[in-house]
Amino acid sequence: TTEIYTLSLHDALPICRALGSARTLVGLFSRQYFSSAWCCRELALMLSREAACNLRTGACPRGLIVPAHIHDGEDFPHHVVGIQAAKLQQYTNVRLSKNSLTEELLSGEIRKWVPDIVHAINSAPAYNSDWTDLAVAEFLAQFNGSSPAQTVPPSLA
Repeated sequence: TTEIYTLSLHDALPICRALGSARTLVGLFSRQYFSSAWCCRELALMLSREAACNLRTGACPRGLIVPAHIHDGEDFPHHVVGIQAAKLQQYTNVRLSKNSLTEELLSGEIRKWVPDIVHAINSAPAYNSDWTDLAVAEFLAQFNGSSPAQTVPPSLA
C-alpha cells in the first residue's frame, strides 16, 4: 500500500512563516528535492527574493541560496544548474557507515562548504517582514488550489 503524505493547513502555516523569515536557503539538491512541490515552492520563493534584492547578477554573483548537490544533477531544472554548489554526490549514501573513509571525506567537503554558507548568512539583506506575508500568501494560494501530496517520504537516496 502506498501512503500519501499530505500537510494540513494547520501544519503548513508555521512552515510558511519560518520560510518567510529565513534569510538564506541551504538546500540539498537531489532528484527528490525537485520532484517535491513544497521544495520547489521554497526554492522559487528564495529565487524571487534574490531577484528582488539584485543578487546573483553580474555585479553581485552570489545569492541567498547555498546548495549542495547530493545527486548527479542530470534531472535538475536548467535555471538552477548554474548556481554554484558543494559537490557531495560521491559521498552521500543512505547507508553511510559511521567513522568510515567516506564519512571522513564527506565531513571534509562540508567543512569546505561552510565558508560559503557563512558568507551568504553574513551578506543576506536584513529581514523584511513583507517576506513572511508573501510566503504565507503564496503558500495559501497553492494550498487552496491543491495540497501537495507525495507518494513517498523524502529521502536522500
